[in-house]
Amino acid sequence: MLKSISKNILLLILIFAFSCKDQIEELEPLDELIEVVILSTNDEHAKIEPFSRLQKLVERERKLNKNLVLVSAGDFFSGNPFVDYADEPGAPMIALMNLAGYDLAVLGNHDFDYGLDILRLRMSEANFPMILANVKQNDLLPGLEPYKEFHFEDIDISLAFVGLVQTNINGIPSTRPDNVNGLEFKEPEKAPIDYSELKNRNSAIIGLTHLGIERDLLFARQNENIDIIIGGHSHTQISNGRYENGILITQAGTDLKFVGKTVLGFRNGNLVHERNQLIPLEDFPESDPEIEELINGYLSNPILETVIVELEKPISGISQLSCLMTDALRFGLEVDIAFQNVGGIRLGELKAGPVKISDVLTLDPFRNNVVLMELNEDEIKNLIATRTANTGLIDLLPSGINYTVFRDSQGNFQRFEIKLENGDKLDPNKKYKVAMNSFIGTTYNFQRQDPGELLFYQTTDLLIQFLQESKNLDYTGWLRFSLE
Repeated sequence: MLKSISKNILLLILIFAFSCKDQIEELEPLDELIEVVILSTNDEHAKIEPFSRLQKLVERERKLNKNLVLVSAGDFFSGNPFVDYADEPGAPMIALMNLAGYDLAVLGNHDFDYGLDILRLRMSEANFPMILANVKQNDLLPGLEPYKEFHFEDIDISLAFVGLVQTNINGIPSTRPDNVNGLEFKEPEKAPIDYSELKNRNSAIIGLTHLGIERDLLFARQNENIDIIIGGHSHTQISNGRYENGILITQAGTDLKFVGKTVLGFRNGNLVHERNQLIPLEDFPESDPEIEELINGYLSNPILETVIVELEKPISGISQLSCLMTDALRFGLEVDIAFQNVGGIRLGELKAGPVKISDVLTLDPFRNNVVLMELNEDEIKNLIATRTANTGLIDLLPSGINYTVFRDSQGNFQRFEIKLENGDKLDPNKKYKVAMNSFIGTTYNFQRQDPGELLFYQTTDLLIQFLQESKNLDYTGWLRFSLE
């Protein structure tokens, strides 16, 4: 009996010893890996306030690992009036990115919002290259390359970053067509890049993309030569990255709330391990006082700080804010109907109390002019259906009408029901005067007779005027659309 127990104990000891040996052999190689760190931000939208902390975070990380690259996945412009309406639009953002030590950026759709002349100037001021593979290279944006290779000679590792931006059905990124006149884009999946050749001469290929998470997932399924995707556009906060088709996909939210940290582990020049985390920038304990002083200077603009109205009640959420924005168009231009796209509403609330010009320009930051059209009932339905028919979701928010979208049990679009504010149906024999911003007017491809008239007014001009002239604005409980 004792002999049997002894044999069993000996057997257990041997099993434990070998299992421990296996575990040690599995863990030991991690200590032998050569690591390269990628710090990433995306969809910064000209939010400059966090840069004093970003500066210190990057300093710390570079001390921990000199093999480090700091990149932006696009949309570093558009969203902060103190940057967008600076004497040199966008210049404060480029200056701060230079100081933070950015090594690379891909152009996002909103980085074209200032137009090519200003973008070209900002690119010339950047101490880092900007890349984009799915646009045909020409003299309008000299120096814009499809990809960028980084060679870490001390460790014999090289990384290739390929830049991609989303395109819409009209063949361009989500910006007004006049912002990209002369540029020819391809769908990101059809960018003329030989990924196999890049793979042969680099240790890893990183897609630096401004596509949005859904399109990143699709891209990962279609391209096995990509090792990592560092993405943007959808403002998705992916805490530790996610895998699709064996490819790590990362994204760090928006507005510089987080910095992505991706660590790549190499053995014998081959990528064998990767990990990702998000670092909350607002919790970072250190900030650079000199950078803070510079930021405060950028944020000092008496014109933008001008108070235009005192609100007795807040105007909160997409529904209420869209009512305000579309009413400003409808009443300011004396038209029948006005529309605002959901994606153009960039502030969550106008708080009760003083509303400044900077608040309005944050709410509606894209410098859109107004487009007027005369549309009949069917054409109005065509306009609303431009995106809703594909998504089953509300996209255009109205003034002058209320409408309901009916869907099937799977959430697919079926039909509309549209009524005037007084409850009457639209007159099928009438042409209605319809106002919208120039993004809608120039990018929504819907069947109509009237091509539209581009007005001198910007949407923000009418919004400021409406706020100044209106008394006791209260949109509490207002809802002009519904889903069934």
